[in-house]
Amino acid sequence: MNEHRSILLGMVALGLFATREIVFIFRGQSENGVWACYVALLLIGVGLMVRSAACNAVGTFWLTVGFPLWIVDMLAAGGTESTSVLTHISGVILGYTGMKQVGLPSRTWVFSILGLAVLIVISRPLTTAAENINFSYRVYEGVDRLFPSYWSYMLALFGAFTTISLILQWGLPKVGFRKA
Repeated sequence: MNEHRSILLGMVALGLFATREIVFIFRGQSENGVWACYVALLLIGVGLMVRSAACNAVGTFWLTVGFPLWIVDMLAAGGTESTSVLTHISGVILGYTGMKQVGLPSRTWVFSILGLAVLIVISRPLTTAAENINFSYRVYEGVDRLFPSYWSYMLALFGAFTTISLILQWGLPKVGFRKA
């Protein structure tokens, strides 16, 4: 990917993030921009702008893991907004397009897990308990029947996230994504 194309794709990602955050601000819900999927889009945008394979790959891993959860949430809620659809679908496309060109660092799975842990920790003081952004306060209703405590839920969440991240780390080079 030439440098100009990378910058253009990064600008698109950052523009999508900004558009979604503007919607949140107008609703008085700016803290929703801290959701991992939106922070992932921000990471992808910055990663493509500065050609950081690690930054782009971490954002792409986060969106890949979160994408099925977003679809389930969208179906359960009975629909979603166009800016949410645009950011999630475009983010995945931009992330993988960028990763195809700038590569996949060998320890992306580790940085993804550590980064998610940091995001969950900082989500708590930046957001409200009512929003429960990034599972920072409690187990979600419906899922709470399966987990006796918040910490068992977090253990399961990080176990699943680690497994999927390891599968991506191992599998993506097998299907043509070069290592960075």
